[in-house]
Amino acid sequence: MDFRKAFFPTKEESARQKELLMELEQEYINFWKDKGFTEDEIKRIDDLERKDLSELKPYEYIVSRKALLESNIISVEQIKEEIK
Repeated sequence: MDFRKAFFPTKEESARQKELLMELEQEYINFWKDKGFTEDEIKRIDDLERKDLSELKPYEYIVSRKALLESNIISVEQIKEEIK
């Protein structure tokens, strides 16, 4: 890793980083919208994920609802029930 890029990025590098993060966020939102979730439901999913993360104990881990859904371990209906 380049120290300068990590700690002293140019304006162009910072703009590109911001652009990439915005693209990732939009992909995340589009994933949930494609599954039939509304903006409000997506926000509630995010809130649940943050709550889950904040309650982790050492050596515990969680798998995101997105990953579970992509792996067909849970269904859209189960997530919608959870966020009611």
